[in-house]
Amino acid sequence: MMFMQFSCIPAESSAATDAFAEAIINCWIDREDRAEAESLARSVIADQGWCVENLEDHYTITREDYADGHSREGLEAYDNAERDGHSFICHTYFAGPKLN
Repeated sequence: MMFMQFSCIPAESSAATDAFAEAIINCWIDREDRAEAESLARSVIADQGWCVENLEDHYTITREDYADGHSREGLEAYDNAERDGHSFICHTYFAGPKLN
């Protein structure tokens, strides 16, 4: 399982453009190959109306990494990715007022 974190901005055609300035998208991808996992993650992110600006972090992860219980949300995402092949959590940040 690969964990990847991307910084993203809304695509120009996305309805999110007016509401959000950016997002951090955490991805759990059930693939062994990093390039294959990244390609899948980028494709799903684009399909949801976001443009990747940067791959912030990536590493192999196992269920045991959640054994200390500090990240219930992460464990749920990991379990979902095991079942469905991938899981995403999108943390959005609101756009502030536009300055002239």
